[in-house]
Amino acid sequence: MNLSQLYYFRMLARKRSFKGAAAELYISEPTLSVAVKKLETELGTELVIRKRLAIELTPEGEEFAECLEQSLQNIDEHVASIKTHARERNQTLRLGIVFSLQQRVWLPLVNDFWIAQHREPDNVIKQGTTEQLLHALKNGEIDVIIAGTLGKDDSVTSYPLWTSPALAAINTKNPLSSRSSVTFDDIRDSQLITYVSEGPLGKECHDLATRFDLNPLYAYANEPSICSNVASQPDSIGIVCDSWLAYSLKDVAIVPITDSPEDFHRFWLTHRANPPKSHTLLQEFVNFANNYDYSRYL
Repeated sequence: MNLSQLYYFRMLARKRSFKGAAAELYISEPTLSVAVKKLETELGTELVIRKRLAIELTPEGEEFAECLEQSLQNIDEHVASIKTHARERNQTLRLGIVFSLQQRVWLPLVNDFWIAQHREPDNVIKQGTTEQLLHALKNGEIDVIIAGTLGKDDSVTSYPLWTSPALAAINTKNPLSSRSSVTFDDIRDSQLITYVSEGPLGKECHDLATRFDLNPLYAYANEPSICSNVASQPDSIGIVCDSWLAYSLKDVAIVPITDSPEDFHRFWLTHRANPPKSHTLLQEFVNFANNYDYSRYL
């Protein structure tokens, strides 16, 4: 018993005529007749009473036809839904952007991608923390995310995009805030604060502290919380990544650190390890992003 035979019998039950059903199915009457015979043999019962101009269904045939109407309708609806979703996937880019990501970088990337596609932009942009976006990605709510370091996770595939150095968040009452740049030696003896160890930037901050012999307090989840503490405690200096969120307080100056490694914080493009093969738009965006010149906006 195969799916074609089931569709054939459903049409025969609707038309009550081999000729009418065969015409509707674009097959020959003998082909339809053989298919019905095979069904009857497999089910072990007669389904159709053949008459000269039409057919009648046996009680078993009526039961089988009713079953097929419900079952095949359900299949048809799901097939239509899957095809619709597939079309939508290849028309709309569902992109997750981490909150801290500078718009000056990701917005040109997305706009230039659609220009390269010779299409009007068709995006769904979702913003959140790295953890929130990773959860949405795994649940299929979005197709691809640009976020910080995720750590080892075999369920996703990540590609390195660009990096940024560490910056110093300095209270405007501190004389260092008026300088165009500082070094780690300049801020070493200050009360340094930075991101919590368990967060996405935890390892990067620990590596930085080890390399430059720093002893910061790892206590804050994000740039606003670091900068709020700097604003309320003039002796504190925050070590932050290059995020628009760090520039939100007027009492805090964001100053470059000249000896900070350029790769202090890396952003990654991440999608599910096994995305749908039919999702060509996603693959085109991944290829575009991996070859994009980010230096123009950093």
